[in-house]
Amino acid sequence: MQMNVKRSQHLALLKAISAAAFLHFVCLPSASAADTEQLSEPATEQSGSSDPFILPSLSAVHVRWHDASEIELLRADIELSAQGFRVRQSKLGTRHREMLQNFNDNEAWLIDYRRSVAHRLPLEDDFEGVLPKPADAASFLSHEPCGALLTKADAGEGQWRGRVVRAWHCEDEDGNVASIEFVDDEYGIVVYRRAENGQIDELRDLQQRTFRSGHFRPIDKLRLVKREEFFGGAPAIKQYEDTQ
Repeated sequence: MQMNVKRSQHLALLKAISAAAFLHFVCLPSASAADTEQLSEPATEQSGSSDPFILPSLSAVHVRWHDASEIELLRADIELSAQGFRVRQSKLGTRHREMLQNFNDNEAWLIDYRRSVAHRLPLEDDFEGVLPKPADAASFLSHEPCGALLTKADAGEGQWRGRVVRAWHCEDEDGNVASIEFVDDEYGIVVYRRAENGQIDELRDLQQRTFRSGHFRPIDKLRLVKREEFFGGAPAIKQYEDTQ
């Protein structure tokens, strides 16, 4: 049971905190009027947008929270580029946990810095041969708002947290707004998504970054371990028995 709990916690790191990269957001229901109103101000002059086929190189804080209750559900530091993706839990007590993905080599790892161990994720685990990247099917962190299951409707350009963004209403097959999303003008990706239930995913403290070669690979001092040890801990050392 303990192993299953730990495994669930680390899969939550892989799939929940990096939901933008790995989970398909489906049927997340409408934006409030307040979100639309804040986009009604005239937009400033646009800066050059990113190449739509290349992920920007940046760092940010991914925060997921519930609007009505103001309860924070998740906080993670992310680093993103065309070469890879790094997500580390940023709440006190969980900062040792990280998910690291290298796009060039199509590899990903779960890392526990407290124990100095890493587990390489086999491609056959959940992903059927090819690991998804940010922008694959999901919309948050993607160049394309609303994902594959919803229809996007342009809601205009405006300001959000001092940044120039374009708003999109994501509509279901009945024409109901399932979510509202903001695409950042500078980086060309979805940096804000609000569901009808009030759950919000947003990127804060966006900063352009240049990452060194090898940044999206585990550091050498980490010990690579199998799934059982990563999720369940090191096996107990058996007591020595003299067979003589």
